[in-house]
Amino acid sequence: VGGGLAGLSCAVHLLNATRSQRVNLHIFDASAPGEGGASAVAAGLLHPFSRNGREVWRGAEGFAASSELVSEVEALVGPVSQ
Repeated sequence: VGGGLAGLSCAVHLLNATRSQRVNLHIFDASAPGEGGASAVAAGLLHPFSRNGREVWRGAEGFAASSELVSEVEALVGPVSQ
């Protein structure tokens, strides 16, 4: 899977769903996880407000889901560097 938000989300859910089985999972990405491609500019997923300060549609839910994903990845592989 890729190292962006979608790929990491798939990886986390796959690993959680197969805890009782041995799974070989590889992350392939040209950049560090979350630092390239669409994930590098995924501001709508990571920031719940528009430029004028209004909350974007389902912004709080997207922010909460993104934060939960980062926490799950950190629990599996250690803190994500910034």
